[in-house]
Amino acid sequence: MTKEDQIKLIDDLADEIRPLVTKLEDTSQVTKNHYARYGSLLTELAGSDKTLARLYALALKRAGANVAGINDALRVFYG
Repeated sequence: MTKEDQIKLIDDLADEIRPLVTKLEDTSQVTKNHYARYGSLLTELAGSDKTLARLYALALKRAGANVAGINDALRVFYG
């Protein structure tokens, strides 16, 4: 897979999950930057696969997710 293919994949994922990110970002924060909700979402999407979680994290960021929340979720849920 070329770098361009990888970027297109992430952009396509971002387009698909953007409504979910918008809805999540519009809710009140239970944890700082929604990291717990993003962690839960990542584990739902990627299971225990850390590499897949990172891929989804990139797509979530491109979709408008809170960058600090995603980074914290990766650190806490995927250490």
